[in-house]
Parts: sequence; structure tokens; C-alpha cells
Amino acid sequence: MKKKAFGIVLLVLAAWILLQGNFGIPSLDGKIWPLIGIVFFAYKSVESILRRHLTSAVFTGLLALIIANYAYDLLPFTNHSLIWASILAVLGVGYLTHSSKFWNEKKWWYNGKKTVVTDKEVAFGSGTFYKQDQDLVDDQVEVAFGDAKIYYDNAEMLGDFATLNIEVAFGNATVYVPQHWRVDLKVETSFGAAKADAPVAPTNKTLIIRGEVAFGKLGVVYVK
Repeated sequence: MKKKAFGIVLLVLAAWILLQGNFGIPSLDGKIWPLIGIVFFAYKSVESILRRHLTSAVFTGLLALIIANYAYDLLPFTNHSLIWASILAVLGVGYLTHSSKFWNEKKWWYNGKKTVVTDKEVAFGSGTFYKQDQDLVDDQVEVAFGDAKIYYDNAEMLGDFATLNIEVAFGNATVYVPQHWRVDLKVETSFGAAKADAPVAPTNKTLIIRGEVAFGKLGVVYVK
């Protein structure tokens, strides 16, 4: 559904580009690429709001606003001021919602042992997360302008399959899984890549990875 909706938006934009200046349709004055960027980030912002990912929603929404102001001078602010205000706004929302890890690499440990982190969202930084559930059913990770490593090497599925929902935008994510798991990638890519190797051992356990990779990379590594 998301892919179809965005496809419709792109078709409308294509028609606008072809028909601009005719039939009462306003002209873009050659500023086509900024409009494409505005549409893309506005779409990602609405999508994040629907998923209740407030940090990503604010971040992508402000990116759309920055591009719009740069191209069309919509606001009485300089772009320099708008960029700094946007950075502070994203940081503020992230800390208020306790959902993001910013600016520096973080690893979560407890007495030298790996521990479970429940909120796996990274923006403007990097994070390393460990999942040790012995009854894994589903999980969720979101990466925006950052790098994430997610370890399931000590986890066990409750049944024969589990689901990981992952969103990567302008970043990278690497998922580490046990040798006895099979990975079924059902990820949409937009100017990005997603790859998983074949399992190295016979298995009846399947990790289904769903989500979207935009301007980024998703990889799956089998842990020996």
C-alpha cells in the first residue's frame, strides 16, 4: 500500500512537470529536483507519524521544510538558522521521547554481559543492540542518518519464525543471526540495497525481515 501510494504521488509529479505552465498549472521555474526531495521527505514524515516514530517524523518533516525554504523562500528565516533550529528540534524530541541515540557510538552492557535494549532507534549516530530473548516473536529497528548493529546470536524463536520490522534511511544496518536461522528478506528498497546470504546450517527457523531501505544499506551476517 505504501509503495502504491508513493507511486501515485510520483505519477502526479510527473504529470505536473510535463504540463506546467499549461491549463492553469503553475510552473516550477526549473526547480524540479527540490520538489522531488520535498515530496519524498514529506511522505516519509507522514509515514513515520502513522507509525508513531516521532523523532523520524520531525527529522524528515524538517528536511522537507529546509529544502522548500531553500528553493522557494517560504519563510522569513535564513537557511542557516533553520538548519540549526531543526537540529535542536530533532534532539529535543529524541530526548523527550527517550527513543533515539545521538551523535556518538553507544553500546549497552551490564556487568560485562550483553543486555537487551527495547528501544532500537538510531539518528545521527551509531548503536549496537543485543537481543537475547528465548521466546522471540517480533522486533523493530529504525535508523536515520546513522549506523546500527543488531545481534540475535543468543536469541531463540518462540515458534518456527519471527519478524523483524526495520526502516533504514540514509544509513546502514547490519543484522547478526545464528547459523541455524534462515532469513527471508521482504524489504522494499529505494536507492538502497538489502542482502542476506544463505544459511550455513539446516534449519526450520526463519527470521522474516520486513520494512524499507531508502538511500542506505541492510546486511545480514551469520555468526559463527
